[in-house]
Amino acid sequence: MTSKSSIDKFLSPPITPMKARAVKSFPIGKEWMYEPKWDGFRCLIFRDEENIFLQSRTGKSLTSAFPEIVAAFRALSAKRFVLDGELAMPTENGFSFDGLVNRLRIGSARLALEVRDSPAMYIAFDMLANSENLLGSPFRLRRKTLERFFENSVPRSSPLYLSASTEDLREVEKCGSGISDNNSTVLSPSAAMRRTGQGMIIRPLKSKIIAVPTVS
Repeated sequence: MTSKSSIDKFLSPPITPMKARAVKSFPIGKEWMYEPKWDGFRCLIFRDEENIFLQSRTGKSLTSAFPEIVAAFRALSAKRFVLDGELAMPTENGFSFDGLVNRLRIGSARLALEVRDSPAMYIAFDMLANSENLLGSPFRLRRKTLERFFENSVPRSSPLYLSASTEDLREVEKCGSGISDNNSTVLSPSAAMRRTGQGMIIRPLKSKIIAVPTVS
Protein backbone atom coordinates (compact mmCIF):
# COMPACT_ATOMS: atom_id res chain seq x y z
CA MET A 1 0.00 0.00 0.00
CA THR A 2 1.11 3.55 -0.67
CA SER A 3 1.61 5.80 2.34
CA LYS A 4 -1.15 8.36 2.88
CA SER A 5 1.00 11.01 4.50
CA SER A 6 4.17 11.99 2.66
CA ILE A 7 3.11 13.95 -0.47
CA ASP A 8 -0.28 15.22 0.55
CA LYS A 9 -3.13 13.27 2.08
CA PHE A 10 -5.38 14.55 -0.70
CA LEU A 11 -3.19 12.80 -3.28
CA SER A 12 -3.34 9.37 -1.70
CA PRO A 13 -5.24 6.74 -3.66
CA PRO A 14 -7.92 6.34 -4.60
CA ILE A 15 -8.82 9.59 -6.35
CA THR A 16 -11.11 10.07 -9.32
CA PRO A 17 -9.32 11.18 -12.50
CA MET A 18 -10.77 13.92 -14.67
CA LYS A 19 -12.84 12.56 -17.56
CA ALA A 20 -13.16 13.77 -21.13
CA ARG A 21 -16.51 14.47 -22.75
CA ALA A 22 -17.39 14.03 -26.41
CA VAL A 23 -17.97 17.11 -28.56
CA LYS A 24 -19.11 17.52 -32.17
CA SER A 25 -16.46 20.12 -32.96
CA PHE A 26 -13.28 21.10 -31.20
CA PRO A 27 -12.08 24.54 -30.13
CA ILE A 28 -9.23 26.32 -31.87
CA GLY A 29 -6.96 28.89 -30.26
CA LYS A 30 -3.79 29.55 -28.32
CA GLU A 31 -5.39 28.48 -25.03
CA TRP A 32 -5.82 24.83 -26.11
CA MET A 33 -3.53 21.80 -26.28
CA TYR A 34 -4.16 18.77 -28.52
CA GLU A 35 -3.22 15.18 -27.64
CA PRO A 36 -3.98 11.69 -28.98
CA LYS A 37 -6.52 9.56 -27.13
CA TRP A 38 -4.88 6.24 -26.29
CA ASP A 39 -6.45 2.79 -26.50
CA GLY A 40 -5.52 1.52 -23.06
CA PHE A 41 -6.34 1.50 -19.35
CA ARG A 42 -6.53 4.87 -17.62
CA CYS A 43 -4.04 4.60 -14.78
CA LEU A 44 -2.80 6.91 -12.04
CA ILE A 45 0.66 6.21 -10.68
CA PHE A 46 1.41 7.00 -7.04
CA ARG A 47 4.99 6.78 -5.81
CA ASP A 48 6.04 7.43 -2.22
CA GLU A 49 9.65 6.32 -1.81
CA GLU A 50 9.60 2.53 -2.45
CA ASN A 51 5.80 2.29 -2.32
CA ILE A 52 4.23 2.28 -5.79
CA PHE A 53 0.51 2.01 -6.51
CA LEU A 54 -1.24 1.75 -9.88
CA GLN A 55 -4.85 2.92 -9.71
CA SER A 56 -7.52 2.28 -12.34
CA ARG A 57 -10.09 4.83 -13.50
CA THR A 58 -12.59 3.30 -11.06
CA GLY A 59 -10.20 3.33 -8.11
CA LYS A 60 -9.13 -0.32 -8.18
CA SER A 61 -5.53 -1.49 -7.91
CA LEU A 62 -3.73 -2.52 -11.10
CA THR A 63 -0.41 -2.90 -9.31
CA SER A 64 -0.10 -6.68 -9.24
CA ALA A 65 -1.15 -7.11 -12.89
CA PHE A 66 1.67 -4.96 -14.30
CA PRO A 67 4.89 -5.77 -12.43
CA GLU A 68 7.06 -4.52 -15.29
CA ILE A 69 5.56 -1.04 -14.92
CA VAL A 70 6.06 -1.11 -11.15
CA ALA A 71 9.70 -2.11 -11.70
CA ALA A 72 10.20 0.69 -14.25
CA PHE A 73 8.91 3.33 -11.84
CA ARG A 74 10.93 1.88 -8.96
CA ALA A 75 14.10 2.24 -11.07
CA LEU A 76 13.64 6.02 -11.38
CA SER A 77 15.64 8.45 -9.29
CA ALA A 78 12.51 10.49 -8.53
CA LYS A 79 10.93 9.13 -5.36
CA ARG A 80 7.69 11.06 -4.86
CA PHE A 81 5.19 11.88 -7.57
CA VAL A 82 1.70 11.24 -8.91
CA LEU A 83 1.13 10.80 -12.66
CA ASP A 84 -1.96 10.42 -14.82
CA GLY A 85 -1.81 8.43 -18.03
CA GLU A 86 -2.62 5.18 -19.82
CA LEU A 87 -1.37 1.64 -19.65
CA ALA A 88 -1.03 0.25 -23.17
CA MET A 89 0.15 -3.00 -24.75
CA PRO A 90 1.92 -2.51 -28.09
CA THR A 91 1.67 -5.20 -30.78
CA GLU A 92 2.58 -5.42 -34.46
CA ASN A 93 -0.95 -4.31 -35.33
CA GLY A 94 -1.29 -1.44 -32.87
CA PHE A 95 -2.31 -1.52 -29.22
CA SER A 96 -4.10 -4.53 -27.74
CA PHE A 97 -6.87 -3.64 -25.30
CA ASP A 98 -7.71 -7.36 -24.97
CA GLY A 99 -4.13 -7.99 -23.86
CA LEU A 100 -4.57 -5.54 -21.00
CA VAL A 101 -7.86 -7.15 -19.97
CA ASN A 102 -6.19 -10.57 -20.02
CA ARG A 103 -3.65 -9.37 -17.44
CA LEU A 104 -6.47 -9.01 -14.92
CA ARG A 105 -7.61 -12.59 -15.40
CA ILE A 106 -4.44 -14.67 -15.26
CA GLY A 107 -2.66 -16.16 -12.25
CA SER A 108 0.85 -15.44 -11.04
CA ALA A 109 2.38 -18.42 -12.85
CA ARG A 110 1.12 -17.24 -16.23
CA LEU A 111 1.80 -13.59 -15.45
CA ALA A 112 5.58 -13.98 -15.66
CA LEU A 113 5.26 -15.38 -19.19
CA GLU A 114 2.91 -12.59 -20.25
CA VAL A 115 5.28 -9.93 -18.94
CA ARG A 116 8.13 -11.53 -20.90
CA ASP A 117 6.21 -12.06 -24.15
CA SER A 118 3.81 -9.09 -24.14
CA PRO A 119 5.18 -6.31 -21.94
CA ALA A 120 3.04 -3.27 -21.26
CA MET A 121 4.04 0.37 -21.49
CA TYR A 122 2.87 3.48 -19.65
CA ILE A 123 2.08 6.73 -21.48
CA ALA A 124 1.92 9.75 -19.18
CA PHE A 125 -0.04 12.89 -20.07
CA ASP A 126 -0.37 14.77 -16.76
CA MET A 127 1.49 15.25 -13.49
CA LEU A 128 -0.60 15.76 -10.38
CA ALA A 129 2.25 16.02 -7.87
CA ASN A 130 6.02 15.93 -7.61
CA SER A 131 7.53 17.48 -4.51
CA GLU A 132 4.32 19.47 -4.13
CA ASN A 133 0.64 19.21 -4.96
CA LEU A 134 0.07 20.46 -8.53
CA LEU A 135 -3.72 20.13 -8.69
CA GLY A 136 -4.22 23.87 -8.32
CA SER A 137 -1.68 24.65 -11.06
CA PRO A 138 -2.77 25.31 -14.66
CA PHE A 139 -2.32 22.45 -17.11
CA ARG A 140 0.39 24.38 -19.01
CA LEU A 141 2.57 24.32 -15.88
CA ARG A 142 1.73 20.69 -15.07
CA ARG A 143 2.68 19.71 -18.62
CA LYS A 144 6.02 21.54 -18.43
CA THR A 145 6.70 19.87 -15.08
CA LEU A 146 5.90 16.48 -16.63
CA GLU A 147 8.27 17.14 -19.54
CA ARG A 148 11.10 18.04 -17.16
CA PHE A 149 10.34 14.90 -15.16
CA PHE A 150 10.89 12.77 -18.26
CA GLU A 151 13.97 14.68 -19.36
CA ASN A 152 15.62 14.37 -15.96
CA SER A 153 14.38 11.06 -14.57
CA VAL A 154 13.30 8.60 -17.28
CA PRO A 155 15.99 6.64 -19.20
CA ARG A 156 15.72 5.81 -22.89
CA SER A 157 15.34 2.09 -22.21
CA SER A 158 12.30 2.57 -19.99
CA PRO A 159 8.77 1.40 -20.96
CA LEU A 160 7.55 4.78 -19.66
CA TYR A 161 6.66 7.35 -22.31
CA LEU A 162 5.57 10.95 -22.54
CA SER A 163 2.40 11.38 -24.59
CA ALA A 164 2.56 13.65 -27.58
CA SER A 165 0.94 17.07 -27.38
CA THR A 166 0.90 20.26 -29.38
CA GLU A 167 -0.55 23.75 -29.08
CA ASP A 168 -0.46 24.13 -32.87
CA LEU A 169 -3.40 22.45 -34.60
CA ARG A 170 -1.37 22.34 -37.81
CA GLU A 171 0.99 19.89 -36.12
CA VAL A 172 -1.85 17.37 -35.88
CA GLU A 173 -1.73 17.04 -39.68
CA LYS A 174 1.96 16.14 -39.69
CA CYS A 175 3.43 12.68 -39.23
CA GLY A 176 4.83 11.49 -35.93
CA SER A 177 4.86 8.53 -33.61
CA GLY A 178 2.45 9.90 -31.03
CA ILE A 179 4.81 9.16 -28.17
CA SER A 180 8.03 10.80 -27.22
CA ASP A 181 11.31 10.31 -29.04
CA ASN A 182 13.70 8.83 -26.47
CA ASN A 183 11.06 9.60 -23.85
CA SER A 184 11.62 13.33 -24.00
CA THR A 185 10.99 15.08 -27.34
CA VAL A 186 7.29 15.36 -28.12
CA LEU A 187 6.21 14.48 -31.66
CA SER A 188 2.94 15.06 -33.50
CA PRO A 189 -0.06 13.06 -32.29
CA SER A 190 -1.42 12.46 -35.81
CA ALA A 191 0.08 9.00 -36.32
CA ALA A 192 -1.07 7.91 -32.89
CA MET A 193 -4.61 9.00 -33.75
CA ARG A 194 -4.52 6.94 -36.94
CA ARG A 195 -2.96 3.97 -35.16
CA THR A 196 -5.37 3.82 -32.25
CA GLY A 197 -8.51 5.10 -33.94
CA GLN A 198 -9.40 6.79 -30.67
CA GLY A 199 -9.38 10.42 -31.75
CA MET A 200 -8.10 13.47 -29.90
CA ILE A 201 -8.10 14.92 -26.40
CA ILE A 202 -8.23 18.72 -26.16
CA ARG A 203 -7.19 20.41 -22.94
CA PRO A 204 -7.52 24.06 -21.88
CA LEU A 205 -4.03 25.20 -20.93
CA LYS A 206 -5.32 27.32 -18.04
CA SER A 207 -7.39 24.52 -16.49
CA LYS A 208 -6.80 23.58 -12.87
CA ILE A 209 -7.89 20.47 -11.02
CA ILE A 210 -9.68 22.25 -8.21
CA ALA A 211 -11.19 19.17 -6.60
CA VAL A 212 -10.97 15.46 -7.27
CA PRO A 213 -13.64 13.53 -5.35
CA THR A 214 -12.55 10.26 -3.83
CA VAL A 215 -13.76 7.13 -5.59
CA SER A 216 -16.40 5.41 -3.48
